[in-house]
Amino acid sequence: MSLLSPEEKPPLTAHFNVFGVPECYYHVKLQVGSTKMNLVLDTGSSNTAVISDHCKSMNCTFVQEPHLSVNSEALINKVSARYGNAKSKASWDGYATGQIVKLRQNKSFFSRVDVITGSDRFFLPGCPQNQGLWGLAYPELQTQPQDADYLDHGISKKTLFDSARNQLDMPDSFSFQLCPLSSVDPVAAHGFDIISSNENTENNLVTASSSDDREELEGIGASICPKHHMGHFWLGGYPSRFVQSSITWVPLVNSHYYEVSVDGFFVNNQVVEMDDNLNTQRTIVDTGTNDIILSTENLNQFLNALWKSNVLTFDQSFISPEYERAFWMDNAQLTVPSSSVKLNTSTTVSISLGGQMISIPLENLIKVNRVMEETRSSWINISWTGLSDGGNTNMASTVLGNTLMRGKTTVWDRGGRRLGFADVDPLTCCQPSSGNDVDRLLSSLPVMDKSIEYKTNSGLSNTDNLLLDQSSSPVSVGSRFVCVLFMGLVVIACLGGLIHGALLAWKRFYVKPKNELFRRQLDIGKRQPVIKIDLPLPFNGGVYKSNNDHHLGKDEEKRERQEKDYETM
Repeated sequence: MSLLSPEEKPPLTAHFNVFGVPECYYHVKLQVGSTKMNLVLDTGSSNTAVISDHCKSMNCTFVQEPHLSVNSEALINKVSARYGNAKSKASWDGYATGQIVKLRQNKSFFSRVDVITGSDRFFLPGCPQNQGLWGLAYPELQTQPQDADYLDHGISKKTLFDSARNQLDMPDSFSFQLCPLSSVDPVAAHGFDIISSNENTENNLVTASSSDDREELEGIGASICPKHHMGHFWLGGYPSRFVQSSITWVPLVNSHYYEVSVDGFFVNNQVVEMDDNLNTQRTIVDTGTNDIILSTENLNQFLNALWKSNVLTFDQSFISPEYERAFWMDNAQLTVPSSSVKLNTSTTVSISLGGQMISIPLENLIKVNRVMEETRSSWINISWTGLSDGGNTNMASTVLGNTLMRGKTTVWDRGGRRLGFADVDPLTCCQPSSGNDVDRLLSSLPVMDKSIEYKTNSGLSNTDNLLLDQSSSPVSVGSRFVCVLFMGLVVIACLGGLIHGALLAWKRFYVKPKNELFRRQLDIGKRQPVIKIDLPLPFNGGVYKSNNDHHLGKDEEKRERQEKDYETM
């Protein structure tokens, strides 16, 4: 494993704080042009699209400003995108434009950014802070404008992430860390603690009948993270300081979506019986989806397994079997005394991806909120959450959304064609970070592999074997010259082969037939000429006879002559 020379700089890395709530997805603040915008991170699509000041659709009216200001002269190249599954659809229309995007201090790049001028259910009324989408999937999924070569250097065919990677020498990987729900949502954490405790008495509960009392309640389970902070997003790799547990790597099976293969779901280490077509049409890992989406049949099987596991025990004196069944199979929210429900915290839920087991925290599947009424201060609203019905088995794809990723660091090693999952330390997740913390750099080199160790500003070095993309690897000038010389020789050899093949084909199909024709003409000139004469048919009474008729006439004359000779005798 070689070290970078002192004059060589490490590849660029960057960091963004992650904000948002589960119902509104998770976004980062990215500066497009001179406007800083809230863009939802979406690994399930490739277009980066932002609301513009030309968007007059009703669906755009509630989106908070600023909207990206665009000159009308730039609205030339139309583009659109469609999103959704078997049960929900959304779309936008707009134009492909070129924008300067600021990644970090003094680091900007030119990229295609689509500006939205019309929207149909793309923006959510309850989430006005979301101003656009940062598509992080592969370029093959990016919808193309009418004139794909309109922008300089074919930039319209690249995603925003690929433009940054190519122009700023950034490794081909990124990481998404979502802090555990108990670290960022004190109300949810307190409700979860209520049903997890062995002592569910009114003495442990706080009466809250006003907004001031609710703020006091939030203080009971105070968030360890800064307000609105939900996690981190790193470009170029991941920081070992924030990923203290071992990473479980899962292979990618497709380079369009981030597609993985699901072996099955497990409750208490027992496999959940599901349909064989669990991966139909595909299974993707998507930060732009909140829930784990399953087909109707598979979702019912999963919920039934959770029900039978007794992860929740209901007091039958308050909750009848019919209500318990409605809770699990009909997604009914129950309002019950907190003492009537007990959570079995030893229950385990997990998913097997490519032969690797990934845990799913219970707090991502059970939602508990206090009833904010003075007369029922010891009551709770409880329901299951984090799972969605995707429709018919033959049509639905399995989508692994933030229900799987909350409480984890998920690493997209695109060059290595793999995804990594590691559990998060709540205290570490809430700490501030920067691009300089990234010391595990992951990427790929198309021509040859090279193991390199990088020293970051933090003084940490990586221990992984890193495959660096040729466009982003800080190799020496001599190595670059050798690579260019080698590629030049390969090109010359290929050209020589093509020219040689063309000469052979020319001789075979043009020169040789021409010489053969000339030779045949010379041979013809040496032979005696053949003269063909068409003789006229015999004429009889003004009518031409055929040769057969002519022969029949001679036979009749001979017969008459013989008859005369006989009479004479």
